Amino acid sequence: MAYKKQIKPEVDIVAIIKIDTDRVRGAVSKRFFGFFTEHLSRILYNGIFESGSPLSDENGFRKDVLEAVKAYSPATLRWPGGNYASAYDWKKGVGPLKDRRPVYDPVWRVIEPNSFGTDEFVRYCRLVDAEPYICINLGDGTQREAMKWVEYCNLKSGSETADMRVKNGAEEPYGVKLWGLGNELCGDWQLGHKDAGTYAASALEYAKAMRAVDPDIELVAAGGIHMRMGFEHIERNWDRIVLEKLAGTIDFIGLHFYARKLPGSSGEDAGYRQHMSEPEWLDKNIKILKGEIERAKYHMPGKECRDIRIAVDEVGVCVEPEHFSDLQDALVSACLLNTLINNADVVDFCSYTSISNVFAPIFTSPDDMVLQTIHYVLEAYTSAASANALDVFVNCPTFNCDPLDDLPLLHVSATSDEENGTVDLFVVNRDPSGEIEADIVCQNGNWCGTAEANELNGASLDSANSFDDKYNVKIKKREIPTGGRSVLSYVFPAHSFTAIKLQSNDINRKEG
Repeated sequence: MAYKKQIKPEVDIVAIIKIDTDRVRGAVSKRFFGFFTEHLSRILYNGIFESGSPLSDENGFRKDVLEAVKAYSPATLRWPGGNYASAYDWKKGVGPLKDRRPVYDPVWRVIEPNSFGTDEFVRYCRLVDAEPYICINLGDGTQREAMKWVEYCNLKSGSETADMRVKNGAEEPYGVKLWGLGNELCGDWQLGHKDAGTYAASALEYAKAMRAVDPDIELVAAGGIHMRMGFEHIERNWDRIVLEKLAGTIDFIGLHFYARKLPGSSGEDAGYRQHMSEPEWLDKNIKILKGEIERAKYHMPGKECRDIRIAVDEVGVCVEPEHFSDLQDALVSACLLNTLINNADVVDFCSYTSISNVFAPIFTSPDDMVLQTIHYVLEAYTSAASANALDVFVNCPTFNCDPLDDLPLLHVSATSDEENGTVDLFVVNRDPSGEIEADIVCQNGNWCGTAEANELNGASLDSANSFDDKYNVKIKKREIPTGGRSVLSYVFPAHSFTAIKLQSNDINRKEG
């Protein structure tokens, strides 16, 4: 292939992946993998929630979608937005359904029925065993509204607002710990758009009001948007200014990233390489934001600075609305998740965008559901990512994508679970036309037993699932004898994602 480079002349094999379970990048947070849902298009209504549908339960939740979401074991679920949060009045979405009134939503310019609100959201989180993460309205909202929302969710009883929750059927507090201080206020598309200094000052006062009700809540500041395509006008010092003001207040700073595919990009053209290089830009954004966090902490003498981590609370691959994701989208999704795992030292959790229909792994119709290509990628990570993110050495052929050079065709991450004695290896072969053989080397022991490989591939990069062919692209399982050796050779097919579960006889080694 034209842009492939030989890694080293003296190396006979094509690639090497070296795994040392002592080289830990960071602990993978228990909150690591979650989802994002918003009152946008069919993400929520006619997605996870479809009141009156024969496919829905007594709460209005689509049962088929509910079971699919449970399979991901999502750690968190972020709601109500997104942009929608910047005009949302939470009080209009609680109480008996018969008393709720539709309102005009100026963000998405539609009528909002308010049939899904705080109580429904928390109930859904409980059903899928996810921690609720609520993003407050810091667009056209008020501090009192935010404070009362925390009171509604977390105060036991005895106040007018807490008693409102009890009257609505929830005697025990919801105990919502994760709260977002607004959404994308750096952008002029956002209702209530602010400059960084104004946002930081406002967020500080909101934080005071909210913690006056519950001092134990954890707060996520809205970070800047620094993607390559179409966001050049965003205030460049947004994160620095926000962190300087809020470093003693917030627990997380948010980062949003969407991988964008140029129309018609596939195969070996520049558009394909651009799409496949998007995870490298996410990695750059994370590392820059990590530096800003360290800078803010360094300049806080005499103050208590909280341990600030990054919440990538919107991340995904842009797909045309009401279109199915294809194999190429799934490969990029896997690379994005690899990137997050490889930054586990500073990334605490992510919210994959979204949970249904828009950029999502689940696509619904009034009477059916399809699991898209990215479903199988997300399921692989949520079932296999474990305690420690490893610093994996990879030597493989590369490709160029201006202005980036020497990007590895094998995009890799790995985690280890000391308790179970396993290593989970995640590999994307970004070569659109050639397989890559790699030696997977255990550097502090031998691989033992039988390795299990779960491989996602298709006939071509635009292979997709549909209502007519639901399983055109799906996981294929393979068992691979390791022979008790330290080296396992594996051939990664062209345009493929592979998750391999390995066991090392040395992973539980104790010093002394």
